Amino acid sequence: MPSVLIVDDEPNIRRMVGALLNAEGYEVRDASDAASGLERAMELEPDLVLLDLMMPGPSDGTDLLEQLRTRYPDLPVVMMSGRAGLADAVKATRLGAVNFLEKPLTPEGVLLALASALELRQARRERSALRADLGLAGELVGDSPAMRAVREMISRV
Repeated sequence: MPSVLIVDDEPNIRRMVGALLNAEGYEVRDASDAASGLERAMELEPDLVLLDLMMPGPSDGTDLLEQLRTRYPDLPVVMMSGRAGLADAVKATRLGAVNFLEKPLTPEGVLLALASALELRQARRERSALRADLGLAGELVGDSPAMRAVREMISRV
């Protein structure tokens, strides 16, 4: 059963989304701000984070998103906000969010976003495992004259 960490300063959002996800079989944990969200992520290592963009305090959702990307580069993060504009959504996506949900949230929207984020994580894991099995962990493959020229150029750089 996948685990989801919900980080939102609104208790009603955490409660309602948590109940929805529990009913769908997810293991749910929550946090009310960015600092406690980072602590919970470090202790739980969730499969996915549902993160509010705007929260009171010294750190907001984008700060936490950056910290999560640094510590857990493969952890999918779905951002959500009721007051964000297009620029905020673009910024969150550039920082590594896999999706952006507008509040008020709909059950269908949340479930679809989480399912696609978890599929993305699984695909990334399978890709990494396949690359490791094939011995392609960052190595160039081939011995043609063109590949030798590429290797030579890389060594000069």
